Amino acid sequence: MSFFSDIKQADKLEEVKDTVGGGYSVIPSGVYDATIKFAYTGQSKHGAKSITFGFDVGGREITETMYVTNRNKETFYTKDGKKYPLPAYTTANDISRLALKGKQITELKTEEKVLELYDFDIRGKKKTAVDCLTALHGQQVKLGIKQVKAFKQVKNHDGNYVDGDEIRETNVIDKAFHATNSKTVNELLAKKESAEFVSEWKTKWENKVDDKTGGREPAKSTPQATAETASIDDDVFGD
Repeated sequence: MSFFSDIKQADKLEEVKDTVGGGYSVIPSGVYDATIKFAYTGQSKHGAKSITFGFDVGGREITETMYVTNRNKETFYTKDGKKYPLPAYTTANDISRLALKGKQITELKTEEKVLELYDFDIRGKKKTAVDCLTALHGQQVKLGIKQVKAFKQVKNHDGNYVDGDEIRETNVIDKAFHATNSKTVNELLAKKESAEFVSEWKTKWENKVDDKTGGREPAKSTPQATAETASIDDDVFGD
């Protein structure tokens, strides 16, 4: 059975436009050539499906887990009566379409592989068997990667995720571009003669930090906070 056989997609989705939006060492925001080292599937405890990508970016490994469905296995959300693709699903699907000549990520088959992956329990890498989208392995893309500054999310005693008392900087994959012509999926579908959005993205984000703290300082530690953390996608789509 395909990993994607039980997901639910809308018959009609609203168009997603190209927009710029508003130990560990991060790289500056920019557009980078990237090789897909691995892409493997996963699922949250509440049933949301994810894909974890590992990219080689100039000799450095950049990893990101993208939740491509919600707990209901839907790749979309509804707003004002209209259906839109989940942002992470759009990014993951764009990567697939750009790397594999238009092939949708839901068309890809999984194959069990053993990868050297980071394990939080041992605080190091170990060999782990995972279901991989092997068609993506070794493929090339360009990535618009943002340097993001935000409060670390912690779970309080009520089970809600709140801003913790630590600020961290991470890299987040914001946009994907074709490896050779730098066009977005939208530009390729529109048969644009040249790439335009990549320049807009660079103007907005290159060498800049996406500061989500609003200039606030970290609060003092409270007994409600725990060491359990989650990404924004896990918080929104993983429950």
